[in-house]
Formats: sequence, structure tokens, C-alpha cells
Amino acid sequence: MIAKVFLEMPYNQTIYLGIVMIRFGKSVLETKIALLELEINTARNEALSYHTHNIEHREQLRLDMWEGNQKLLDRLYSNRNNEPVRVVFLIADTSLWDVYASIHELMRDSKAFIPITIAFPRQDIIADKDRDETKDFFNSLGIKVRLEGYDGTPYSALEDLRPDIIFYTLGSVAYPDEYKIEYTSLFCRTCYLSYGFLLAKVEEYQFDQSFHHAAWTVYASTNHELERYRHYQKRRSSNAVLTGYPKFDQFKQLKRQPVEKPVIIWAPHWTIGLIYPALNYGTFDQICNDMLVLMRERSDLQFIFKPHPNLAYALNSTNFMDEKAYLIYLDMLETIENVEIWKHGNYFQLFVDSSAMITDSVSFLAEYLPSKQPLLFMDREDRAEMSEVGEQIIQHHYRGRTMEDIQQFIEQRVIEGDDPRREDRLNCTKKLLNIQEEPSSEAIINHLHHSFALVDASAKER
Repeated sequence: MIAKVFLEMPYNQTIYLGIVMIRFGKSVLETKIALLELEINTARNEALSYHTHNIEHREQLRLDMWEGNQKLLDRLYSNRNNEPVRVVFLIADTSLWDVYASIHELMRDSKAFIPITIAFPRQDIIADKDRDETKDFFNSLGIKVRLEGYDGTPYSALEDLRPDIIFYTLGSVAYPDEYKIEYTSLFCRTCYLSYGFLLAKVEEYQFDQSFHHAAWTVYASTNHELERYRHYQKRRSSNAVLTGYPKFDQFKQLKRQPVEKPVIIWAPHWTIGLIYPALNYGTFDQICNDMLVLMRERSDLQFIFKPHPNLAYALNSTNFMDEKAYLIYLDMLETIENVEIWKHGNYFQLFVDSSAMITDSVSFLAEYLPSKQPLLFMDREDRAEMSEVGEQIIQHHYRGRTMEDIQQFIEQRVIEGDDPRREDRLNCTKKLLNIQEEPSSEAIINHLHHSFALVDASAKER
């Protein structure tokens, strides 16, 4: 398979050209081939000599040739004549949709873009959603979706869709070979957006993977992220652009809706024990049974169980609960009248309407801040340290370790409404999260308009 060729062997500009020809069609390229052939062959011969005499620089050679391919694509895209840009959104789990949501909405309302949504099962974990659940989620949003790879069916070739851009929000391990960014970057532009707000302290995992360097553009949520992407940058020119965090755009559009009783979100993380990366944030195994009792007893409250999509995988990997046992646990939750299970994305209205959150999550520590509601972070003594920003954000939330702490949090912060950290929390939000006046989705759209030299500005269309 060609994807494996590129993942395992040095890159070759001649193959690059062949793939680009497949993507764009010979008629588009025939006048350019003659002009570029000498340049490409020369570069290839120089690269071979460089590689032969400098074995220690093999990785740099690979990235230099990769960057050369991006520049070739740039030349081809410069003659688009303002044609609509075909954009593929790859979504491996519906719970991750919110990072795309505001961008997709702007593109759907624009004549400059043709958005295409493709959903498929993650390759690296036990999926907690099947084909029908995925289809129903997108139907509820009014979004047409292509379902690929479910129930063992083969994946369609992305080249056949002739995409100009493919959006990613996970690392390559989550994708089948046909969809890996290391492969698709050979025939179209690729954009990477982190699915979550990066607060854990695992920098090589977050900023220095092959997919970071293969992407045409990496969109950074904060100045800190931008600096770290550039710190680990291995290509000769940075591909990181500061745009902000697209999920936060939704807070600007949503208004709090009336609820019958206080809503508490319980959002357990998946990093239980020493599963890679060994963060050990998760407390689900310590409190899950007691939480069942609490939720049954507190019929005066509405509970939303919002598990991390990797939780089922983690429970199985640590032998705490196998897949069957976890399904039984979910069935038990469903028997409790004041409990709702929320496994999908599109959860920011839920954040806005809620009264509080109980979590040991990472990204939610940042994502929940603009809701203005109190959060209880279940803080393990033996957890891994978070980033400097992550530890600062934790200081502005409430912290606990036991069921007694949870009960006290509910009584004081939710029932009595005593929230002494509220003003401090609100004052730190904009600073710590780098929230800009311009919506992040608009910053990304404007970057794409500029990059594709589109005549009509997106702002004018809206």
C-alpha cells in the first residue's frame, strides 16, 4: 500500500509528482510538468548525494523533501481561478465534532467552500459508538455524512473526492492507513486542529509527532501552543498558525435555557492507571459505584454522565471493567430517572445550561471556564503534573478527592449557590485561554481564503 511506502521509506519527488498528477488530472498539469521536471530531478539528485554522505541527517532530508512537495502543491493551488474549495472533515468519534462545528457552519453558508463530512470508527481504541449512533448524531444536526469502515467494510479512497483540504483532529494512530495525514498530505493540503485544549504535560506527544510535521498547517489555540509547536518544528519553515480554540466560538452564540432542576455534569476522564500516556488522572474506578448511589438519592438534581470516549477502552485495558461490564454500568445509569448519558459532541449548550461539573478531565478544565459555573476537579495525589497553564487553571477551580468532597461541593456550590471563586475564575478566563475578539473559526476561514487566493472575502459573504 502506498501509504506504507511513505511511512517506511525515504521520500521521492518523482512519486510525489505522480500522486499530484492523480489528484489534479493530467490536463491541469501538462504545461507545468515540463517546467518543473528538471527542477525536481535536480533536487532529487542533490538530495541523494546529501543523504549518501550525511546519514545522520536522514530525517531532515525526509522533511525537506516533504516541504518541497508542499511548495509544489502551493504552485498548483495558485491557479484555481476562484473555484470552490473542497474540504473534507474526518471525524473518528462524534464526541470530537465540536472542534469542527463552527468552522463547518461557516463553510456550509459560504459559496467559497464545499464541506464534506466523513465519519469512521477509531482504529486505536474500543469504539463506544456504532454506525447507527454516528449516523443519528449527524442527522440530528442536519449534516450529510459519509460513513466509512464500519462493520469491516473497506474504506473509499479520499483521492476520488478530489479534496483540496482535509481536516484532522487526532493523531495518526486513530486513522486507517488510507486516511493518515502522512499519506494524504502528498496530494492535498492538510490541517490539524487539536481536539482538546492542551493542558497535560506530554509535549512530545502533543507537539512532536510525524503528523504535526506532515500537516500543511497546524492551528494553535494559544500563544503557548504556538511557541511549543515552533519549538519542536523540524521543517525549515513553520507550519503553525495562531487562531484560537474553535470550540469557544459556540459560547458566543448560545444563551442559557431554563431547566426544571439544577444540572450537574459528571465527566470522567479515561487515563486510569498506567495506560499510555501514563497521566493517571482518572478516578472513575474509585467512585463509580458511590456515584450510582448518590445519583439515585439526589432526585432533586439532574445528572449528565459525559464520559471520555476512551473510557471504555481504558477500563478494559486495566481489567477494571470489560466491555460487557461497562455496558451493564451504562444500563444501570439509564434506569435512574434523573440521569442522562451524553456520549456525543454538540455539548456546549449543555455546558451553558448546567449548574456545575464534576470531572477529572483535562480539556474540560479549560472548556468549562467560559460557562461561568463552578467545577470540582477530582485531584489524585499520584497524578501526573499538568502543564504550567494547566496547573494555573486548576487553582481557579474547586478540588476534591472523596465522595464527601463531592457531596459538600453539591450542597455549597449548587444548592446554596456559594461560589467564592467565581470572580477570580471569570477574571482569569480570557487571559489563560487566550480568547480573542475575532472568533477562531473566522480566523481559520480567513487564513484559508488568503491561502487559496479566493476573491470573495468570507466576511462579505456572511
